[in-house]
Amino acid sequence: MAFSLKTTLAVVLSAAAAVRGHPKCGGSCAADDCFAKASLPAEYLPTLSSFCYEYLSTSAGAVTQTTSAIATAIVTETTTLTLTGTGTDIMTATELTTTTPGADPATITNTQTTIATETTIIGTVCTTTSTISSFPTRVYYRVRGSDPASPPGKRNADVAIPPELSRGCKPGSLKAKVSAACSCVLATAHSTTTTVTVTATATATTAATATGSATATEILSTTVTSVETAPTAPPATASATQTITMILTSQPCTSTVTTTTFAADVTLSCGVPNPTVGHIGTITCPDVSAPRETNARFRIEGGSEGNVFDGCIASGPANITTLSGGTHLCDGTNNNANPASGGTLTTQIDAAGRLEGFGYDGTYSNQFQDFFINSISATTSSGNQFWGVLRNLVFTARGGCQEQTSSSDEGLWAFDAFAPNRVFLQLNPEYQVVRSGETASVTLTVLQANPNSGNLAPAAGATLGTGTIADANGNIQLVVPTEPGCYQYKAEKSNAIRSNAFYLTVMPPADD
Repeated sequence: MAFSLKTTLAVVLSAAAAVRGHPKCGGSCAADDCFAKASLPAEYLPTLSSFCYEYLSTSAGAVTQTTSAIATAIVTETTTLTLTGTGTDIMTATELTTTTPGADPATITNTQTTIATETTIIGTVCTTTSTISSFPTRVYYRVRGSDPASPPGKRNADVAIPPELSRGCKPGSLKAKVSAACSCVLATAHSTTTTVTVTATATATTAATATGSATATEILSTTVTSVETAPTAPPATASATQTITMILTSQPCTSTVTTTTFAADVTLSCGVPNPTVGHIGTITCPDVSAPRETNARFRIEGGSEGNVFDGCIASGPANITTLSGGTHLCDGTNNNANPASGGTLTTQIDAAGRLEGFGYDGTYSNQFQDFFINSISATTSSGNQFWGVLRNLVFTARGGCQEQTSSSDEGLWAFDAFAPNRVFLQLNPEYQVVRSGETASVTLTVLQANPNSGNLAPAAGATLGTGTIADANGNIQLVVPTEPGCYQYKAEKSNAIRSNAFYLTVMPPADD
């Protein structure tokens, strides 16, 4: 089974094939007797095994398949902190007054004042912080059978059966016979467990804080006057006591604010390794490939399954093996096309397939020393729909093993490339970096290329995954999402091959 390795989901696939012996089938179907009727050479067996693993994992038959998906999305938690309860703080001060009367009875006036202060602790804004452990990615176009803006999952299309394995078989029994034959081929592989990490898991850690301020809201003052007569003989002592009582009450938070931050080790990457706010431009591939390899831009645009691959891939000279064509050297010197060996537009398919887990097939021409590619991933040529190969949106004059790669070019394999009036879309710029809350929208331009001449013209009416439509000049206004993350878009149009990807990086606000 093939997976696309992207950023928010972990998929664990466990497949077990139970085999009780070789199938007993009659007739002249190529799938009879463990594909014995297909008369495949021994060197095809590794490729045949790969095909059978992929076929049995997507077809009903002798395989029991269990898929469990664990997905966690971006978490934003809001916590409201409420202050409740009352308290009383009594502060007492005693004032002692001594009065010595004269010979005659004296009148002493003592004044006692009680001040009651009612104070309210008013709740201020309660704050919550959510820490995100990964940079979220949203893709707004179909990728290998997964719908736009959804986590990668199982492909919707069946694995194509090469004609060499289906020759002479009746359509009604073909799938059952191929399943039985593949089970026979994989008889020694009773159980296989594959674990693929598709994206990092997002987690959230929440901490709440609250502050308060004391505000005097009411002061009540009461004065009580008492009159006493002091004794005439010994000196009299009079005392006055002052009592101050503070009453404390509380109120809940007036509002709640949630702040989202990213962990210190989160890589904010989207199309470019180190995005900087304000940067905009074209994506280039770093020169990190091994000797004799070239790291270059490469795309595969399939049929109904959508995009198969879009990115940088390093490839060099290689022996290419297909079920339909066998094993042959593919290094650019084929048919004396180039003086020295190197990576080619066909070895790019092989390298991308090994990276992402999809297969391909094609026949081989001894005359041109090249493969005729008829199947990539889940998209297979049929009728008058074929795979075409282009360099910088222009058809190549030679086959994929004769066309060498270049770090300054983009290689492209497109399905149904030769339909009448077919055009190929180009989206500019290829990436842009903005900060959340600072940029409302960005402007993109969609052009359409004539694959025979390379001439470009505005692609009026082209759309992005958001539904936005290009104007007469091919311009599209894309509203910037408010949530930080990586957003990927492709332009699409009727009778056109979808464009390269545009990567929009929305960085967190400056105070995060």
